[in-house]
Amino acid sequence: MKLKLLLTLFWACHSSVATENNSINVIGYAPHPAIEQHYLQIVKESYARLGIYPDFIPVSDKRSFKMLSQNRLDGLVVRTENILNEQDNYISVPPSLGMVEVTLICQQSIACNKKLFDDPNKILGLVAQEAYYQELLTNKAINVYEIGDYKRMEQMFEQNKLDAMIMVFDLNTQNITSLGLNTFTLAKRKGFHMIHKRFRHLIPNLTQSLSTSLAAHKFN
Repeated sequence: MKLKLLLTLFWACHSSVATENNSINVIGYAPHPAIEQHYLQIVKESYARLGIYPDFIPVSDKRSFKMLSQNRLDGLVVRTENILNEQDNYISVPPSLGMVEVTLICQQSIACNKKLFDDPNKILGLVAQEAYYQELLTNKAINVYEIGDYKRMEQMFEQNKLDAMIMVFDLNTQNITSLGLNTFTLAKRKGFHMIHKRFRHLIPNLTQSLSTSLAAHKFN
């Protein structure tokens, strides 16, 4: 009887640990309209279809880097794969959820192209750590001003406190050419759902579920 009880307790404990180690509990998302209105819904639906119900928390780009480094997030709703250069404990989950355009936006009087990054007399605004744009800004002379959120950066740009800024546009939901701005396309990148490597066993089912949700979703 005691042996049976001990075995029951052992398996109960073992099961509890396995569940804890294999459960996605917290997924972060950037407080961006396209993410909040579209990609968050797609990812939530995909997990729910698998019987998984994580907490989804809004987290700024800068804070997400810190939380990922400390393994305090199990994943991100959607991010471009260049983040994996800095966060090697995380992996992307196919399929691609969409594409973004990384765009340089300049004041109307300025020639808008990559040469601007070599001008030490200009001020560039960007959101998130400079490391996110490392391949664009390494060894460049322009003064970089890091800002907490896109809304504040837009305000500073409109007040002519910035000569230029880097914005990220979601191509599923935004039409850049209709904005009438002085712009230059720096890069186009695919966006993927990201999870910690310890959850890689979920990828086959999660990929299938994401594909189903994505196919059914209407962006317009």
